[in-house]
Amino acid sequence: MTRRHGKAQDSRSRARKTVLRVLTVAAICAGTLGVATPAIAIGLPGFGSCKTQPTPQIPGQGVSGWVEIPPAKPPAPAAAFGSRPASTEYAQYGYAGLFWTTYDLGCVPVTAFGVMFDTAAGNWLMGGAKMIVAADNTVHTWASNPSWVAALTPLVTGATGALYKALFVTWAGIALMIVGLSVTLRAHRSDMPSAVTLAAWALLVIGLVSGVVAAPGWAGQQASALMGTTLDALDAGFVGPGGQANAAAAHDSLTVSSVLYPAWLRGEFGDPSSPAAQQYGAQLFQAQALSRSQAAGSPQQIAATDKADQAKWAQIASAVQSSNPQAYAAIQGNAQSRIGAGLLAWMTALIVCGFDLIASLVVIVALLGVMAGVIMLPALGVVGMHHGMRHLVTTTGSRILGMLINGVMYAAAAGVDQIATRTLLTQSVLPQPLVLLLLAVLPVALWMLLRKLRGRPAIPKVAKRAALLGLGYATMRRGTRRGVEDALAQQDQQGPPGMWWSDPWTWRAYAYRPALPGLPAPAPPVPPVGGGGGTPGGPAI
Repeated sequence: MTRRHGKAQDSRSRARKTVLRVLTVAAICAGTLGVATPAIAIGLPGFGSCKTQPTPQIPGQGVSGWVEIPPAKPPAPAAAFGSRPASTEYAQYGYAGLFWTTYDLGCVPVTAFGVMFDTAAGNWLMGGAKMIVAADNTVHTWASNPSWVAALTPLVTGATGALYKALFVTWAGIALMIVGLSVTLRAHRSDMPSAVTLAAWALLVIGLVSGVVAAPGWAGQQASALMGTTLDALDAGFVGPGGQANAAAAHDSLTVSSVLYPAWLRGEFGDPSSPAAQQYGAQLFQAQALSRSQAAGSPQQIAATDKADQAKWAQIASAVQSSNPQAYAAIQGNAQSRIGAGLLAWMTALIVCGFDLIASLVVIVALLGVMAGVIMLPALGVVGMHHGMRHLVTTTGSRILGMLINGVMYAAAAGVDQIATRTLLTQSVLPQPLVLLLLAVLPVALWMLLRKLRGRPAIPKVAKRAALLGLGYATMRRGTRRGVEDALAQQDQQGPPGMWWSDPWTWRAYAYRPALPGLPAPAPPVPPVGGGGGTPGGPAI
């Protein structure tokens, strides 16, 4: 009997330990992902009403707050909700307030275990969605405002100078000797075009390396300014500035207001478009989150604000209980729909922010590629100085240019994806599963389109050849004309009347030397033997 009783006690003890471990793991996971721990503390009979209001969350807490780039100074308080808000949820509150809590479940914790687990797991999933959105917003800000490029300029300068001294200065003389030998051999074979090409290419590479070494940070600064201006213009064009000075902030506000806030309403009221959610949702949200300006106050001010917000939260909950008992049950957590709402928030965040995150990373990689090309140019210039090894320089430049073009194209495609997100997530005609399907298929279609466009050269081969032929023809005619004019000016007038170009642009030659400006008229031409040759006004040869 004693053994059975002891075994029963051990079994109950193990069960209690298991429950405590599950709750502890859920609380740790929720806290790790930046989720405010819901007010699930349940009192004992005779000790209050067991209604614990949530403590307002401060912006910048948790992993999402760690990833977030906070503003230089808190924005001025402004309305973030309503028909024509002057600000946005993200601008005023960041990622704060996007959590759920249990409320008014009674004073017996065993009966509320399912509700508590649903809320904890839902907060964990919502924390994952917040982390995805925060990562996307931060990387997008880095791509559209690449001020970090200036911080890497000393590294680029030092690395470029080190390679220049170690490789280019040491081996450039030997490379020039090889180029000079190649030019001599080509000239000896009467292949003057190849000899001129070898010499001109070597001089071009030397000039390019010298310019890069003189100003290593110039290329990175110009590329960052170009990409930043382009992305800001795309953000303003596709997303719209929304009354904000920085267009990238409008992008951040769009992801929060279109992805996270509707998911929070779904978990808090069961349906984000219900009358209760539309009437009380913004009020409850503001009562469980401190604005950035409020969080910048003193500890005493923050404590007073917390107390006032908790009292306000309780009043709003009582108003919901009186007007809509079904919505009040969802606020309590009894609807047990928060796992689904959190999972839906996580999936929506991944679908909406995934392509934009990749596009921003493409832009950042392009900027890093420019700086890497600047660093490696002195090393590549040593071998690429010879025209036969020019592909080392031209291929690197072509790849870097292609990366910049990819960045612009992906940024434009991400802007299309963002405007589709805002349009589809804010409408009420299409069902939610179809909206998510469209948002999941659209990035794939955009990626296929970009791949097709990048598979074609930016300039067709026919246009390249025509441009080269036209440039060569114009250069040849200009050079020929200058050479003939110089030869005519320097020719001794007592010399024999040889063949002279009268008009290089018409390619006509005469068998006498025409009079030159400022010189005495030449002697009359000797009549040709046999009636051939040219005379003044006679036929051209």
